[in-house]
Amino acid sequence: AELLNSWNINPLELDSARNRAAITFFLGSPVHGIRFDAVIMAQFLDAAEAGYIKTIPYHNWYHAVDVTHGVYRLMALCGAEHYLPDLERYALLVSATCHDIGHIGLNNVFLVEAQHELALRYNDKSPLENMHCARLFELLGDPHCNIFQTFS
Repeated sequence: AELLNSWNINPLELDSARNRAAITFFLGSPVHGIRFDAVIMAQFLDAAEAGYIKTIPYHNWYHAVDVTHGVYRLMALCGAEHYLPDLERYALLVSATCHDIGHIGLNNVFLVEAQHELALRYNDKSPLENMHCARLFELLGDPHCNIFQTFS
């Protein structure tokens, strides 16, 4: 836990099991107070990891773990539990986990200029961000991955 509560963690130096343990810790109930089904969370994380393209050198699963760690650390250092409700802290961590899911390694300007299908689909308005958000919603639409299923 000491490494997880420092800035010294480097997901690129961790094996798959340690990265999974780290992100499971960051998304854990003690961090935000929201209870969830551990099996559903494991399936969500499997699907989220699979949604990142392994051949993309930067916007990959390691980056997702790194950003989720950064959000976890900033929330802890800023005392987020004093001003953000449990659900908002949970949503922030889930968003960090999937913030670049499906990234294809190109930027929005290129996609718009090249008239890429994502730019056309999202009318040239932040095509990557819209796609990442849509991918997260697709994951949550699967009952096996819906880590918000207990909410009304």
